[in-house]
Amino acid sequence: MDKKQRIFNQLVNEKKMGTASGEPKQRKAVKDPLPRHDRNKKEKFLMGPIPWNWMVRAAHCPGKALAVGNMLWHLAGLRGGDAKVKLSNHRVLSEMNLSRSSKSRALDALEKAGLIERLNGGTNEAPVVMILKYQKPESNKDKRRKNDE
Repeated sequence: MDKKQRIFNQLVNEKKMGTASGEPKQRKAVKDPLPRHDRNKKEKFLMGPIPWNWMVRAAHCPGKALAVGNMLWHLAGLRGGDAKVKLSNHRVLSEMNLSRSSKSRALDALEKAGLIERLNGGTNEAPVVMILKYQKPESNKDKRRKNDE
């Protein structure tokens, strides 16, 4: 390769790197993409967006409440975003490896936390629940600030 060809190749490379003007150009960091579900294999996924405060509140509930909450959001996403979800024992027992009593206690905890409302579901029925919008309670600091205004 002759000298002219080397200089040309160097200029082309500098232009690609953004350094042709003489000053090094800051390169944007390339982000690694998040893993996605495989549509070809019909892999399941969690539908979002899910309010962060809802997830934090569910995480503070005892037992398997967060796992059941995630299942509720998954089922709601499959229903096109409908907040009313029927939670069958078969689905919970097989996919989340939970017992019926664990599911029941988790639903009790989510309801007590104000994240869901049970609409029906007797002793032998799969419960139908509605996912509620969680309102984070005001802190004392926020209450004082409102009173000062």
